[in-house]
Amino acid sequence: MKNIIKHILAAVISYENFKDSDVFLDSLGIPRDAKILCMFGYAQNGPFIQMQRKGFIVMEDKDELVNNSLSWNYEYIVVENKKFSEKFEKRKEIFSHFEKIGDNGRISVFKY
Repeated sequence: MKNIIKHILAAVISYENFKDSDVFLDSLGIPRDAKILCMFGYAQNGPFIQMQRKGFIVMEDKDELVNNSLSWNYEYIVVENKKFSEKFEKRKEIFSHFEKIGDNGRISVFKY
């Protein structure tokens, strides 16, 4: 039961973080047809539905998966701010190469 509650809570938090993200990405001039790499997103499709963009998601923080994802065909990276903060020390070598494009207080957008 505890695990189910944890997953439901994560989904709700992710939903709230990506709320109105389509408008936010529009304000940054990110085209609707731009490919997005969503790192450490919770739900597989939820962030993309809310961003009204297509792309790829990395749900698990596994070295090989994270490193390989950086070579996928995307134009922008989106990370929930809390997850970025939580993962920064472990992923400092990668994150330090990200160029921040924008931040709405819930999600950040980067180029790599």
